[in-house]
Amino acid sequence: MEAMLPSLISKTANSDKRGLAMGMYSTSQFLGAFIGGVFGGWIYNTYDLNSVFLFTTFMAIIWWVVILTMKQQKPTGE
Repeated sequence: MEAMLPSLISKTANSDKRGLAMGMYSTSQFLGAFIGGVFGGWIYNTYDLNSVFLFTTFMAIIWWVVILTMKQQKPTGE
């Protein structure tokens, strides 16, 4: 999944907007890691370690449901 998302973005973005799309992807990826770390630390500090695992499990289930509802892209033959 880690390598598939940037590849998918670069294939689907127009050639004049590809750099912007890749920059937005990288920015959101690193901001997500930062916010996830801050929020995970807050949950750990406020509640306990089990709550962090429960929250990440809950988020993984939500992401799994989102993935199941995505349409599969057909190969372009390039």
